[in-house]
Amino acid sequence: MTTFDQSHNFYAHHCEIVDQSRHLAHCYSIIQKVESNTTGGLYGACALAIEKGLCPAAQKRLEELSAFRTLYYRDRDDCGSGVVSRAELGLPERTEAEKAAHHALLKELGLEPASRSPAVSAATPTPRRSKPAKAPPAATKAATRLPSTADLITEAAEAAGAV
Repeated sequence: MTTFDQSHNFYAHHCEIVDQSRHLAHCYSIIQKVESNTTGGLYGACALAIEKGLCPAAQKRLEELSAFRTLYYRDRDDCGSGVVSRAELGLPERTEAEKAAHHALLKELGLEPASRSPAVSAATPTPRRSKPAKAPPAATKAATRLPSTADLITEAAEAAGAV
C-alpha cells in the first residue's frame, strides 16, 4: 500500500493571505486547529481566511477530500538538501512502489524530484525574510465558507448510503 504520510509532506505553495511560501501540511494543521478552536489566539490572518472560505490551503484540502485521494504531496526525500531525509532521521527508506507513486504525483503537479547530490548539499542557502501577514480580502458574494472535514465525511457517508 502506498502511503502519503503528511509528516513527510513538503509540498509548498504560495499563500496570498500571508504572502509567503508555506508547506501545505503545516497549513492543514492550522486548518484543523481553527476547526477545533484550539489555535490559542495564534494564526489570526489564517483563521480569518479559513472562516471566510478564502484560504488557498483549505481550497486544496477540499479538492483532495472531494477527490478521495491525495493530490498535493512532495515527499521529504524528493525535496533536495534543504529538507532532512528519512535516512538522516533514522527512518526506513520508501518502498519502490511508494517512490513510483510519489514520483507519479509529482509529475501530475508538473514537478520533479530534487537531487541530494553532495554538490547541491554544499550550497549555502540564502536566508529569506518573511513579510508581515496581510489581512484577508473582504468576503464577496461569490466567496462561500468551505465545509469542515466532519461535514464532508457526513456528506460522503450519506452519498454512500451509510447513514
